[in-house]
Amino acid sequence: MAPCAAVAPVGARRVDLMALLRAHAGVAAVVVASAWWLVEVTRMWAGRDAPSVTVGAVLLAIAVALVRPDRVLPTSALVLAAAVSAGSFVVPLTAPTGWAGAPDAAIYACGAWLAITIAAVVVERPGMTTWLIMLVAASAPIEFMSGWLSWWGGADPTQPMMGTFYWHNPYAAFLVPGGLVGLALWIWRSRVLAVLGLVSFALASVGIVYSTSRAGLATFVGGVILVGTTAAVDSQRWRALRQVALAAAIAAACAFFVAGPPFFSHRVSPMAAEQVRSTTQSFTANGGQRLDFWREALAVFQQHPVTGGGYKSLVAESAGHVPSAMPVSPYAHNGYLQALGEGGLVLGVPFLLAMLVIAYLCLKTLAGGLIRRRIAAETVAVAIALACVMLHAGVDFDWRYPANFAIAGVLAGLLLGQWLSARPKDKPKRRTPARLAAVCALVGVALLGVSGWVMRDGNHQESLPIAAAHR
Repeated sequence: MAPCAAVAPVGARRVDLMALLRAHAGVAAVVVASAWWLVEVTRMWAGRDAPSVTVGAVLLAIAVALVRPDRVLPTSALVLAAAVSAGSFVVPLTAPTGWAGAPDAAIYACGAWLAITIAAVVVERPGMTTWLIMLVAASAPIEFMSGWLSWWGGADPTQPMMGTFYWHNPYAAFLVPGGLVGLALWIWRSRVLAVLGLVSFALASVGIVYSTSRAGLATFVGGVILVGTTAAVDSQRWRALRQVALAAAIAAACAFFVAGPPFFSHRVSPMAAEQVRSTTQSFTANGGQRLDFWREALAVFQQHPVTGGGYKSLVAESAGHVPSAMPVSPYAHNGYLQALGEGGLVLGVPFLLAMLVIAYLCLKTLAGGLIRRRIAAETVAVAIALACVMLHAGVDFDWRYPANFAIAGVLAGLLLGQWLSARPKDKPKRRTPARLAAVCALVGVALLGVSGWVMRDGNHQESLPIAAAHR
């Protein structure tokens, strides 16, 4: 008789299962939370509804609690994220508008802690980087399909494609990172990842072209040029350049053929929608209006420099402080001035400081990759995509949509995590004070909970009414 294999006791199997859950629960929570923000929140009116963002905040709070970023990240990163979160919720407590429009605080809190948790996972589990990059790449074709169905159903290819954002510029801005990361996967990866990258790049290109967003198209083309430049200095430059040329040809062919039979009864130029839009919204007129909106945000900041005018207060709080004939908007069309005007120094200082740090990391990563000729989709492409997102946010209101702010947070977390992982290992690692780190983590989780609570009433109101006191 053959000897029987030893069977592990039931108690031992339970212990192994619990150990397995403890080892992977944090990573799984981060992947689930990221997927929710990039897919489900985006599909639900790009996050400007109550339920999807509330669920996203809860999932992210669970991820923060399970990952414990204080164990692997520097204290400075945790303190900065906590400062952004705290500042975002100090504003409705102190600003003239009170809690009106307070759901916008959730955008800053969730974006900051999404970046922190992803950075912690990348530092602790470098292998997860590829999966998170795949998620960014996949977000573009998923959102493109949402935009395609309504655009195709309209039977008029000269109308702009808007997706679930219901506005062309933020829709294009959301597709930019997925398309650029997809191009990098197509260049430097093989098999399934390369196919995913090509599909993401091609569909993102089509969506951006037919969105009629001139700023979105400009930043996307600039990003493609930067990715092509990195390909030109790669050790396998000829293969990389061939992949770039092939991807560009396929994307151009897709953009040409979708605006004609069999999808539409007659063919139009890929730029026809943009030309139609230019008849009523010229580039010069749009540029002048953006300057006026920036002046509007700065005027509100001058009136309330410490705590700002409050969320969605730009129209009301700027009344009487800007020329009456000047156009005003609830959106500053600049994510940085929006934070400064609505949140004052309380929100603006930590938020702008975080943006400066991220911009520095983008430039350093890109320059380092070009000089050392060590190019990888996980490093330089993420930096390029994030830089394009930040540039576009400087001329439009992308970050008023939680979906766009979330994808910026995911890219920032990937970049920060890779940069921390690449630091020399022989340097003495500064110990994180346990109490301070624990306080930062708890503040983040608590504020995420508050963000979920304030989102219960939705975030549909674009502008607070102009009160008599501000006329």
